[in-house]
Amino acid sequence: MGRAFGIVAMIFGLISIPLCVALTAMSSMSSVYSLLLGTPDVLALFSIIGWLIPSIAVVFGIIGNIKDDKKGLAIAGLILGAIALILGLVIRFMIATLFSGLMP
Repeated sequence: MGRAFGIVAMIFGLISIPLCVALTAMSSMSSVYSLLLGTPDVLALFSIIGWLIPSIAVVFGIIGNIKDDKKGLAIAGLILGAIALILGLVIRFMIATLFSGLMP
């Protein structure tokens, strides 16, 4: 099969770290502001996109490890996707902890 799954995992893994961090922080802040101000959260869709890209990197990394002949790119994409997911969770919890005192 070559290295197709590994290449896709690596591309999504490289994209996922800055995208997941930025979109998670932005959507978390938007959720806090919408809760405080009573307005609808219009940026919730970005949160879904921010979690979808690293998940795709992890899935293709696993498939690449199983099916591809050369596993280096698949392992790198898997690791980068997992790091992006963990960073996204850490940022979400940090923002929730920071603003937990502001909630009524």
